[in-house]
Amino acid sequence: MSRLGRELIGGLRELSDSLKRKESAGGGSDKFTCHTIVLDFQPTQYDAASVKKVRKLLGASQSIFARFFGVTAKTVQSWEQGQSTPSDMACRFLDEIRADRDYWLKRLRRMATPKRQPVER
Repeated sequence: MSRLGRELIGGLRELSDSLKRKESAGGGSDKFTCHTIVLDFQPTQYDAASVKKVRKLLGASQSIFARFFGVTAKTVQSWEQGQSTPSDMACRFLDEIRADRDYWLKRLRRMATPKRQPVER
């Protein structure tokens, strides 16, 4: 076994032994450092004007925006007219677009392909 492997297994055994002895793994322990983080995954709720504002961030028509989201143009129109509200999943995606507009704009542009024009003879 490699030196790194022995160190990892030794560290895991030490942690296991400490936990069995009910020693604290944090809060004053010199052996281990524990961090607690809280993640807020609650999506923002979007009203009609907010949905339209996010769509405009990408410079997309309702039809293009709908295809990007995987919904119908009628669904986007309904959101923007306040007749319905986006699902939590859609709100999460809207949050992501607002958080990193440039990334999603690049993704949208990469998905776009020129429409082929019929060849005249």
